[in-house]
Amino acid sequence: MRTATLTLAICLMALPAAARNFIRSDEGRDYAQTRNQYGVVLQGAGEVIYLGESCDIESPQRGTGKWGLGSEQVLLDFTESGLTLAPTERFLGRDIVECAL
Repeated sequence: MRTATLTLAICLMALPAAARNFIRSDEGRDYAQTRNQYGVVLQGAGEVIYLGESCDIESPQRGTGKWGLGSEQVLLDFTESGLTLAPTERFLGRDIVECAL
């Protein structure tokens, strides 16, 4: 049992970040992504960010705003601040065409 657990742990560590659905911000933070019926949920660094299919953003930590999908970055424009995520290829909401810039 111990050998199987160790083997599984090693295999999980070897997975690339894309396989674990992470995306990195310009602040150097990694966010886990989950796609749901309303858009994309980002979780990481003690915060949650909801990106809606109508290009709206809501975060208990950062407030509200709008987001857009660029060719190389996802741009999050909060009322008080901004954040970018890259690379676009890893973003789970890249098929939300209404938010393309």
